[in-house]
Amino acid sequence: MNVKKDILWRVLLSISLLGLFGVLVLYFIVRIQYHEGDKWRALSETQTMKHHEIPAIRGSIYSDKEELLATSLPYYKVSLDLNVISKRHSDSFERYIPYLAQNFSQTFKNRTASEYELRLRKAYRDKNAYFLLTRNASYLEVKALKTWPILRHGRYRGGVILEERTIRKKPYSPLMYRTIGFVNANDRGAGLEASFNEELSGVKGKMLVEKIAGGYRPINDEYTVEPLNGSDLFTTLNVEIQDIVHDALLKGVERYDATFGCAILMEVKTGKIKAMANLSKTENGYTERFNHAVGTLYEPGSTAKLISAIALLKDNEIKPEDSVDIEWGITKFHDRTFEDSDKGQFKQMSFQQIFERSSNVGTAKSIHKAYGKNPEKFLKRFDELGLSKVIDIGIKGAGQPAILRPKEEGWSGTALPSISIGYSMQLTPLHIATLYNAVANGGRMMKPYLVRGVGSLGKMEKSYEEEALVNSICDKEDCDILKSFLEGVVERGTARNLNSLPFPVAGKTGTARIANSGKYEKHTYNGSFAGYFPADNPQYTCLVLINEPQGAYYGSVVAAPIFKEIARKVHAKAVRVQLSDTLPSQIPKTITGQYNDIKQIASQLDLKIPENKSNSQWGEFTAQNNQYQFNPRESGTLMPDVKGLGLRDVLYQLENQGVKVRYSGYGHVKKQSPKAGSAIRKGQTVYISLGVGK
Repeated sequence: MNVKKDILWRVLLSISLLGLFGVLVLYFIVRIQYHEGDKWRALSETQTMKHHEIPAIRGSIYSDKEELLATSLPYYKVSLDLNVISKRHSDSFERYIPYLAQNFSQTFKNRTASEYELRLRKAYRDKNAYFLLTRNASYLEVKALKTWPILRHGRYRGGVILEERTIRKKPYSPLMYRTIGFVNANDRGAGLEASFNEELSGVKGKMLVEKIAGGYRPINDEYTVEPLNGSDLFTTLNVEIQDIVHDALLKGVERYDATFGCAILMEVKTGKIKAMANLSKTENGYTERFNHAVGTLYEPGSTAKLISAIALLKDNEIKPEDSVDIEWGITKFHDRTFEDSDKGQFKQMSFQQIFERSSNVGTAKSIHKAYGKNPEKFLKRFDELGLSKVIDIGIKGAGQPAILRPKEEGWSGTALPSISIGYSMQLTPLHIATLYNAVANGGRMMKPYLVRGVGSLGKMEKSYEEEALVNSICDKEDCDILKSFLEGVVERGTARNLNSLPFPVAGKTGTARIANSGKYEKHTYNGSFAGYFPADNPQYTCLVLINEPQGAYYGSVVAAPIFKEIARKVHAKAVRVQLSDTLPSQIPKTITGQYNDIKQIASQLDLKIPENKSNSQWGEFTAQNNQYQFNPRESGTLMPDVKGLGLRDVLYQLENQGVKVRYSGYGHVKKQSPKAGSAIRKGQTVYISLGVGK
């Protein structure tokens, strides 16, 4: 009896426990389902689904002639959702597999047709929802894929999954690399790319994707927010002039084994920067590593004597013909000796001679006599000339000028004479170039600038007008005197080696010792030249700075010859352009291309071409009596003549014919293979050689 009671008690306890467990299970089911359901469903979705960012297409950067300096080309990751295909095309996909395999192989060239066929059949049997075809399909390859059977129906009927990314291309990257700049993965960088990153970047989109084996796949277009593409930048830079400046500077820094060199060329009337080159010595030769023109602060030396001349003339402290005792080119201010490079030759000089021959003694004595009791009056001229402020041209990292002032550490009785000849101050090369440009422009100091506008799709929508930093640095009479000083430097002074140019130039040499930890090194110098050309009708201002040249250091030796080469070639280019405007256009006898493109060109040249129903048809245009005859050909059978075109035009024209382009160099097309007019086929590789100049 006791045994029965014991068994019954145990059975009842077990039933009670099971019942309690069931109640607890039911309780948690209800709780999870109704009270915590949203929480756990959200958590589940975060583990299987997430939003991927869709990068916007970065805006392009253009030269002054609308040539591409930087652009983003689209590439695609292409996959197939065989689940979609099996549901909608189960009766036809098997039949098209050999055809599609052949097309995939010919287009993407990453597998043979037989390999593709085997993989497609297996993926179809397994109902693979994310079968990868390629990670780097071009726009034209994707465009072709969208015309093939089944795939032409798109994502939700044809199973095609496209994931876009872009690659930044810079056709002229060896040139102006630091000016155009770059942006790193952390959105930091340099040049225009970094300074205008927000405008160029646009706004990223979002795509909902779900986690699958091996990664994620897009879910539905309904959950996609399209990106807003970035704006285009239109610069003032001229590719041909940049090539001239870069090449001349490279020869100069290599010849004198300089630590770095920079050169700036700007348009006198507007302040537009047409070229900016910065070359630093590295283990691999000279490359653009830092924008010295904008960011490097240095003591300019004798090129800053122009500031002293402006102050003395403006304050009526001296006249060009006034005589100054230069003490045979050597004098003392307190405990410091000031010397001329040609000491011992002259006892007296006129102020014009002092400037032309770059006399340190004559300049320092003139400034000390005029402002020795009131140095602030002289230093105020730096402020009025805008030389104590940052010059913002749209590139981050611009140097902040510094001029030693009374009551500051380091001020002494030698400070004023030192400042008068270009020491005890820190300016950027751009400040000096801007000052000389003001004299060339009749006294109006223009603000230098690099970006002339922004827009989209290659069209400028908002332009930036030039502006003046200082409306007048001096009156016309004083400006004419300053011009005569700068012309005299070339005619009779320290830059006589520029006299052989076939047009007049004006400017000033600069040679300055470099200080290291506050002490000036004996054999370490900056050599520079700042000037403009032609002197009788100034068009361009140019500054050249050579840092730590070896074997020679005078600005007249290391910098003036670079200025000379730049001036000669840029002036010749300007003359060539003027002459070409007066010559009659020569009509090519034969042009090969797309009808619509030729039609646009013909309308600009007032040429007549016959009407054609298909604007996209390719053919040969033959000129007869100022009229083109059109002979249509099958698209893609003839190699067009792309010589003289920029890279973007070449890519557009050739890739539209279904060929791949491989290029080398930068600039415009100089050579092409196969030759124009020869037969070409889809998928063929065309080799392009680019260059600048003739």
